[in-house]
Amino acid sequence: MFAAQGVAATRIAHIAERAGVTSAMLHYYFKSRDQLLDAVVLERVVPVISFVWSPVPQTARRVVGPADTARAAITEIVSR
Repeated sequence: MFAAQGVAATRIAHIAERAGVTSAMLHYYFKSRDQLLDAVVLERVVPVISFVWSPVPQTARRVVGPADTARAAITEIVSR
């Protein structure tokens, strides 16, 4: 919901309704909307960023010269 309608427009009540739980239940686990957003970022966004910026495998680096090495590394990152 944060991605679809924006963080500012997404309320805990909307999330609870969509998840089929009560707002009180969400507040039990997440004391605020910001705490829930932090959990979403840690679970969903951080792994994607880590994957995209992880080192390029050696197989993608086997090219002729430094320019080719840089090109291969950038191509690998962009393809992720």
